Amino acid sequence: MAQILYVTNILIDFGALAQLAAECERVGIRKPLIVTDAGVKAAGLLDKALAALPGLAPAVFDQTPSNPTEAAVRAAVEVYRKASCDGLIALGGGSAIDCAKGVAIASAHEGPLKNYATIEGGSPKITDRVPKGRLLTLQERLHVVFDASKEVRKATAFGEAIIITVYFPILALSGVEGKMFHPMALTVIFALIAAFILSLTFVPAMVALCIRGRVTEKDMFLVRWAKALYAPVVRVAVKLRYAVVGAAIAAFAGAVVLFGTLGQEFVPTLDEKDIAMHAMRIPSTGITQSQLMQYDVERTVAKFPEVAFTYSKTGTAELASDPMPPNVSDTFIILKPREEWRSEEELDRRIAELEAARPDEAAHEEDKPGHGEEAEGAVAAQGHKAKLIKLIELTDQSVPGNNY
Repeated sequence: MAQILYVTNILIDFGALAQLAAECERVGIRKPLIVTDAGVKAAGLLDKALAALPGLAPAVFDQTPSNPTEAAVRAAVEVYRKASCDGLIALGGGSAIDCAKGVAIASAHEGPLKNYATIEGGSPKITDRVPKGRLLTLQERLHVVFDASKEVRKATAFGEAIIITVYFPILALSGVEGKMFHPMALTVIFALIAAFILSLTFVPAMVALCIRGRVTEKDMFLVRWAKALYAPVVRVAVKLRYAVVGAAIAAFAGAVVLFGTLGQEFVPTLDEKDIAMHAMRIPSTGITQSQLMQYDVERTVAKFPEVAFTYSKTGTAELASDPMPPNVSDTFIILKPREEWRSEEELDRRIAELEAARPDEAAHEEDKPGHGEEAEGAVAAQGHKAKLIKLIELTDQSVPGNNY
């Protein structure tokens, strides 16, 4: 059977044309037939290939259709025999390669081409193009990897596109949910895009360059173990297909019913049980004066029956993870168990008394930093703890020189 040299577009980029004459000499081709198509000829690649073979005077068949048929192969065989060729050069893409395979078979065997090659869409596919036992050359490895990459590129593109699409709704989240999950979604999307690009560029090239020895196709033990478990399940599911489909429909219906009972919050409100209060003084307050004023705040808060103890951090700590000026204090209020608190009715009564005792100040509440119902970033608190927070806020406002 005739020897075939493959020269695809990707191999041309690797400098295959410069090595073409030497490769022909290495495999013993003295009169090659270049099998190509009109597109390659129009692009000028055929002229470059002929210029790279000055001493061989190759014959040319440039009428390869996009889907080679047996008629096209027979026409190329006529050119091959008339020119007394002893080898083939497939120049171009898959159509030229398939046609060259057919010529190699038809030139060595009589009878219909389908007796010696499988026909896929009219395109002959030689099943054993190199002698068994011989290691592939670099050009052959590049060709094999290129064909394999073309076969899987659509499947990988669709698979990764589907996974990326799943993360698009996460990008529509806002507020706390968006801040929590946007980085995760963007990381996965960027990783999948990079993996897709590398799977068609870097990975095939490294496979062709680095995998040089004998390669056997076999499953690793995890895959064999998974198949051993999965295959019986599939057989039982196919045998009991009506029951399996019915169970799946019932499970889906149950999921729809459960979905209707879910809440509307994507991220539930977190309650750490205790309270962190921010006390601010005028910017010119020094650290010593700020600490003295903070003691007054702590003594006032510690008098509440619901408070177990309090402690504070004024200014910036030695480990500056949360830098603050000396006029700012963070007050941490540790609360007693809920059963030791006053009732909500008593808290409501105390709040009403404090608000009634300071009507003039309440009229200007929105002018103070951190006060007012319309303050930016304010969160409307509700329930027993919210009333306790409100009472602490109203009580601490009586301490001079502080805003909370």
